[in-house]
Amino acid sequence: MRVTQPFDASTLLSIDPERCRTVDYAQDREPVERPVEWQMGVFRQLHQHFSAGLWYCEAMMTEDWATRIKLLILDVDGVMTDGRVILNARGEEIKRFHVRDGYGIKRLLDAGIDVVIITGRKSKAVEYRAKELGIQEIYQGVKEKGSLCKEVIARKNLIKDQVCCMGDDLPDLPMFTQAGVSIAVADAAAEVRTAATRVTEQKGGHGAVREVCEWILKAQQNWPGTTP
Repeated sequence: MRVTQPFDASTLLSIDPERCRTVDYAQDREPVERPVEWQMGVFRQLHQHFSAGLWYCEAMMTEDWATRIKLLILDVDGVMTDGRVILNARGEEIKRFHVRDGYGIKRLLDAGIDVVIITGRKSKAVEYRAKELGIQEIYQGVKEKGSLCKEVIARKNLIKDQVCCMGDDLPDLPMFTQAGVSIAVADAAAEVRTAATRVTEQKGGHGAVREVCEWILKAQQNWPGTTP
């Protein structure tokens, strides 16, 4: 998969030519591959507009980042769910969770990778789902996610590179600055996709969390079919 992230000409880049390529999509000719050199914490698909045409630097992300992850921090609405809130006649929230997300989370926990939920809303359904999956830490009604995220990471004696967080909307952006890897779901707000290190193929509530769990566990050779 590829991730899109804009950059400007002043950005310091050093690209690994084995993993990246630049493609000139000039308007008047066929695409031409051009070698480039670039280095960042993770590999992204970057884009920059030039007067001569539209240039893209396309880089399939390496999975190196995933080998270091020891903590996954999740938002709920729009990440573990599709973002819709259903209320019954008693005003109680009903949420829909994806079973494959749940399986991925359980596999992470079984592999010794911690999972923490930080969400701005409060719902008994979230408490029940977290308990069902074995998630020990769940924070609801959080107004400032960034500071809490920082506190959780410090308490667990982790560094940023060991932390991955997932979000879908603007309140999640402060968490992105605290984690080494920030992931937006496919249907996240535009600002969140732009700020994210990586964007999933799946939408929130439709297997996006499972996708990330697989990235991490496959990189750590702890997924069925991978060889230690």
